[in-house]
Amino acid sequence: MESVRKKRRAPLPPPLRQSISKEAARAQNEHSVLGGKSAGARIGLLRNVGCRLGALRHCALSSVQRFERASRRVRPFSDAHDPMKLRKACLLLVGSVGALLLIGGSIILGILPNFVRNGVLEAISLSNGSKAEKGWIDPPYEMSMQVWFFNITNPDEVMLYQAKPSLVEMGPYGFDERQHKVAVTYYDNGTIGYQNFKWFQFNASKSCDHCRLSDVVNVPNVPFWSLLHKLRRSGSMPKLKKFISYGLLGVGEGAFITKSVDALLFTGYNDIIFAMAKMFHWLSPDTKVPDRMGFMYGKNWTLDGAYLMNSGQANYLERGRLELYKGRSSVDAWVDVWSNMINGSDGTVYPPFLERTSRLPLFSPDLCRSLYMDYLKDVRSGELNAYRFTVPAEVFDDKRAENAGFCWPTDVYYPEIQKVEYSTGLACLPSGLLNVSKCQMDAPIVLSSPHFLYASDVVQNSVFGLRPNVEEHTTRIDIEPVSSVGLEFQRKLQINVGMVQDGDFSTLKRMRSVIMPVLWLNESAYLNAEARRDIWQRLFLPRLVAKIVGSALITTGVISILLAIGLFFFYRRIQEKQETI
Repeated sequence: MESVRKKRRAPLPPPLRQSISKEAARAQNEHSVLGGKSAGARIGLLRNVGCRLGALRHCALSSVQRFERASRRVRPFSDAHDPMKLRKACLLLVGSVGALLLIGGSIILGILPNFVRNGVLEAISLSNGSKAEKGWIDPPYEMSMQVWFFNITNPDEVMLYQAKPSLVEMGPYGFDERQHKVAVTYYDNGTIGYQNFKWFQFNASKSCDHCRLSDVVNVPNVPFWSLLHKLRRSGSMPKLKKFISYGLLGVGEGAFITKSVDALLFTGYNDIIFAMAKMFHWLSPDTKVPDRMGFMYGKNWTLDGAYLMNSGQANYLERGRLELYKGRSSVDAWVDVWSNMINGSDGTVYPPFLERTSRLPLFSPDLCRSLYMDYLKDVRSGELNAYRFTVPAEVFDDKRAENAGFCWPTDVYYPEIQKVEYSTGLACLPSGLLNVSKCQMDAPIVLSSPHFLYASDVVQNSVFGLRPNVEEHTTRIDIEPVSSVGLEFQRKLQINVGMVQDGDFSTLKRMRSVIMPVLWLNESAYLNAEARRDIWQRLFLPRLVAKIVGSALITTGVISILLAIGLFFFYRRIQEKQETI
């Protein structure tokens, strides 16, 4: 067995094999002729044949070597090719693809804010015929109103013995509510004119178990106290007031009245004082006298407004801002220009892209004033995230400078709850109470939060039976911050009557002056499921998909680049080890 294995050569090309075969045959013929030749001639002939065969062999080997070298040059992926170069090419390809993915993902996430912004502005555009306009005209909300009455259980003790009023809360009495915008008009300056139609219907399923509209309640007699309020403001003579008091006693009018819930709310009831006021209307022609008495009388199947609202088409920050209410940019209910201004929206339309530091201004026709709501906390409303905004306590704080204009001075003095300004002899109502008599046909109506929430302890303790609770008695709105679509509203308000002791009325001599709660209401709205799905699909689904795709591209790109860099140094280290060996 040979100790060294011979290197195996590649086979000769066919043309060379044919040449060698011909030369071998020729040599054989010449060999057969050598038989008769001399020894010298035979040796010369053999040398000649050997030289020719050697030349052919050398030529053949040279051709084979050149063929092998050429073959190695034209086969880059053969075993003879440098593997490090191939690896470098692959790593360069992986790194380049990773860089492209990284750039693509960054571009997607970079343009996402503008994409979201433009999509939101298009989705909420209050242009004529838009989908947002349809939802604004016919709000897709499940709306209702619940009313609680305060039934006074000790009226005689209050009138005769200066007893503190004892109240029992009755309710809730639930009503379905519908709203619809009518007389919608678009103007070239980007404003929209409209009126709001409201409709209420009693719903026993939204009421307490035994609550019926026929339930009777003992409450302050508003026409009676309105008449006394006008007499006091007009400076009527004591003798005239006594004469009127006896006349009222003769027709059965007193400080309290017992009526059904239905009569006290929407249906109303006939009152002798209103009838007498109409008879003598010529004495005060500017005084408006309603046909019937009812706290919600004239507010069912009726129009509210007219409003003129900024559509926000030119500047989305002005979206929903009221320009005029009933043709005016201010009311005439307070003592200074700033307090009378109409600021903010109607409470249903706001600019998009809210922050937690945003403040939501609004105008309330019921309060005859503008107010605002501040951010309270993040909440989850159904499947959507929301910011909760509420009316803060400082809105009703009479010690704040911005509220000075809402303190309407009056000579009516409630000893237990008021502080007199001795320089003028006048007094304003304390914090938490709002005197709206000037925009309520001069009736002594005082508005507050339910159960005197945010009022002082002295006010809350002026009657028995109140239990103020921030969570239950605060006006609030849960609003989706990107689109500023309200997801849930709760507007809560309490109606009170100012009952003032008067020595000229025999029946009012012994009572104490008090702000008497009558009823409180919660007007609520909840965005329906279909509208919530539409918000998700139109505003959040595209943003979610873009975020996922962009993040996935960036992640894949970074991983690819890191992988390419890591493998490059790994293979380089292997190559360095091989070269040292």
